[in-house]
Amino acid sequence: MSLTYRCQLQNRWITLTQELANSGEAKVWHTNFNGYLAKIYHNPHNERVDKLQLMVRNRPSDPNAHLNHISFAWPYSILEDKQGKVVGFLMPEVVGSETLLKLCTPIMRRKYKLEANWYFLHVVARNIAAIIQAIHLKGYVLGDIKLENILVNNRALPTIIDTDSFQVSDPYSGKIYRCLVGSEGFTPAELIGVNLADVDQTEVHDRFRLGVVIYYLLFSGPPFRGLWQGGGDSLEQSELIRRGLWPFSGDKLLVPSNTTIPLNILHPDLHALFLRCFNEGHKFPHRRPTAEEWCDTLEAALKEVIPCGKVDNHYYNRSYGKCYWCERFSNLNLDIFPGNSIATVTSTPLPKVAPPSPSSPPPPPAKLTLFTENLPKGITLEMVNLPAGQFLMGSPDSDTDARDFEKPQHQVKVNSFAIGKYPVTQAQYQAVMGTNRSHFSNNPQNPVEKVSWDDAQAFCQKLSQITGKTYRLPTEAEWEYACRAGTTTRFYFGDDANQLGDYAWYDGNSQAKTHPVGQKRPNAWGLYDMSGNVWEWCEDNWHDNYIGAPRDGSTWLIRDNDYQILRGGSWYFNPDYCRSAFRYFNNRRGSFNSFGFRVVCVPTVTSTQLPIATVTSTPSPKVVPPPPPISIKSSPSLPIPPPRWSRRKVLINLGLVTVGTVASNIFAQLFRQNPTPSPSPRPSSSPSPPSPRPLAPPFTEKLPNRVTLEMVSLPAGEFLMGSPDSDPNARDNEKPQHQVKVNSFAIGKYPVTQAQYQAVMGTNPSRFQNNPQNPVEKVSWNDAQAFCRKLSQITGKTYRLPTEAEWEYACRAGTTTRFYFGDDANQLGDYAWYIGNSQETTHPVGQKKPNAWGLYDMSGNVWEWCEDNWHDNYIGAPKDGSAWLKNGNDNRSPLRGGSWGSNPFYCRSAFRLNYVRRVFRLYTYGFRVVCVFGRTL
Repeated sequence: MSLTYRCQLQNRWITLTQELANSGEAKVWHTNFNGYLAKIYHNPHNERVDKLQLMVRNRPSDPNAHLNHISFAWPYSILEDKQGKVVGFLMPEVVGSETLLKLCTPIMRRKYKLEANWYFLHVVARNIAAIIQAIHLKGYVLGDIKLENILVNNRALPTIIDTDSFQVSDPYSGKIYRCLVGSEGFTPAELIGVNLADVDQTEVHDRFRLGVVIYYLLFSGPPFRGLWQGGGDSLEQSELIRRGLWPFSGDKLLVPSNTTIPLNILHPDLHALFLRCFNEGHKFPHRRPTAEEWCDTLEAALKEVIPCGKVDNHYYNRSYGKCYWCERFSNLNLDIFPGNSIATVTSTPLPKVAPPSPSSPPPPPAKLTLFTENLPKGITLEMVNLPAGQFLMGSPDSDTDARDFEKPQHQVKVNSFAIGKYPVTQAQYQAVMGTNRSHFSNNPQNPVEKVSWDDAQAFCQKLSQITGKTYRLPTEAEWEYACRAGTTTRFYFGDDANQLGDYAWYDGNSQAKTHPVGQKRPNAWGLYDMSGNVWEWCEDNWHDNYIGAPRDGSTWLIRDNDYQILRGGSWYFNPDYCRSAFRYFNNRRGSFNSFGFRVVCVPTVTSTQLPIATVTSTPSPKVVPPPPPISIKSSPSLPIPPPRWSRRKVLINLGLVTVGTVASNIFAQLFRQNPTPSPSPRPSSSPSPPSPRPLAPPFTEKLPNRVTLEMVSLPAGEFLMGSPDSDPNARDNEKPQHQVKVNSFAIGKYPVTQAQYQAVMGTNPSRFQNNPQNPVEKVSWNDAQAFCRKLSQITGKTYRLPTEAEWEYACRAGTTTRFYFGDDANQLGDYAWYIGNSQETTHPVGQKKPNAWGLYDMSGNVWEWCEDNWHDNYIGAPKDGSAWLKNGNDNRSPLRGGSWGSNPFYCRSAFRLNYVRRVFRLYTYGFRVVCVFGRTL
């Protein structure tokens, strides 16, 4: 067989060098293309080829590309033989990792000398959930999950392999390419015995598989294994799954053995998710927890996983009250996490992780001049004059996102020049060159693409002839200087990748095509599309790093080098590639539908000398540990305060928790943890209680069945909504903190009770029905809306759910602290029913202390629905207290206040719950109502 194939994306020939694996489907090979493996199919039939083409075009955004980590080994490029027939694909090579199979069980860990404790396994579980969430957000289904297909490195970062088996769907034609294989023990009951070739799977099926993987990690074995009580031989695992039998199903046919690890060692919220996944989910698959729910709950659980203090490798959940692993060793002489005894018991609280420094806003635009070139056929070319100046080029060592080829960061002085306001458009290229070779030729204002570096040079030569001026491609230094426009952040608008959609067309919003130039926001110097839309050729040759780079902004050329620089990212790439410092390269003759360019003109055409703009600020080192919201539009991450190791740190980055280590061996070299006490934060003085504001008289509504509803009238006012950047515990979805003015309104003194709901709706959906004064629960947002409509009919007034701003205004009652009673979470039990005192049930409303405005249960008891659509942060939020219904996710609405099942973090005044759909009915979800007069939303 031939050992050389053409890589479609790079238009280069790839040589297979060493066979790594051979299955009934394909062979996997090392290649001479560094960092990539080749998978060559035995039978590359048309359906498989079409699926591969689709996957190459529609990759999910890897939330961890900025960590130099590959979350899924996605097909990179099609491989063709010399006749042009597709034979397989290139995929990234994953090194320094082991399979989950080796990590999950004590026997395998001992065999391969892998050290991992319960905390580490929680982190791995959380990270797997985050990656699967990213895949689901793209509309894909894994279909075949098994321990052998998940790799983990020594930072707890997983990688999913064999991705070409995924079920993927074409977003344009709707065609579904199914997953044809499944693995025993990971196939949900509803698919057992079914021909998978006939089934369109959904992420609901993946939810079961994910639950099994997480159970393996936390319990060192499969969930569907126990002591068979049914007589005869025990059932096969697939039959146990089909019948929903596992040790905690409540069925006496299969019970826990004496070595089965009990569920109650877990964080209570995790415990509940496993019951939902395997008990409720068996009968009602859609009730299985989503990847996002697993992710959020594992983050919360991590905060409660603490060191034992007796054995250095033992960690347990704080709510269990003692080290289960020590207890297990004492009773069974079995130690799943063997370690060494330590002399002293430490009960040091887990250290807090400092928040990232807020990104400095871009400097105000300089007073720049423009000029316009007149091209043939009435077409024009707008140019922006840029001042001479100096800047820091590349990425600092402190930036963990940076690639080695972006370093060393170095100071560069740049002479004045003019640069295109936009990338060269198809209309401009057509006017100058008389042709348009672009793939996306539906609009002449789209950037020209499918142009090689040589094509761009030819354009510049002809443009110079037309104008009588010197036009060329920008040097790489000029390009980055123009892109940054005085900024030192990762992007020219700041550090938050979630804002990229405002400035660029990239894989998260482009719909797999280019768009007319100038539709997104410009940088501070008025240049458009410097990120995304099309890659832009630069004058320079490719160099592997900046060692020896010119410091004067000139072109860096090497003889006999045919690879040229591309900058800025494109419609096809994820945010990491759109950073100001990111560098790409291709053969100068390569022309793809994501390659374009913009031009520069020298010397600058001005009537007066422009002032020199010198960038003197030093870039703030990027603080990695706290997580920004998940770039994949996944849930924002909690700042998890991990144990502080002497030689290991735990980080959370864009959806993944990472455990950094200097070990060279995957786990065998992981250093034993020696928790280092961190100084306790200085106690702040207790905040003064807010001055009581004069409230309008309360009023009472009379409902059917002699039930009443008490309402508290609140004054108009203004308040700071959300959390400040100075709060290390705040989530990014609570920011930016902003001033809001609120009109007067009346709000329920308590959450709606079961008695009130029964009186209005004639039914009571609640799970905890022992007392009619308990808050109603198991109500969806739609149910709450129906209640408000009926209540409005009964009373003749306008009742609705509170807007999110009204809810927080009412909750805070004039305070600015983390809770409405102050900053001390230890006082929460006086004001709220939460996980620490609820005994896992709701309680009658009004039994705890109210806030300063006489409102009860604003924290805990039940989560409370709000009127708004869900938004990932407060950028663009209304400042008048109205419901935020524009844009956002109209399938979701915020829940506020925490519940009986929540820890104190979730009961803060600013906390927002973000992963629950409006149709969900859970026994922690309730609501309270507001009444307004003459006010519209």
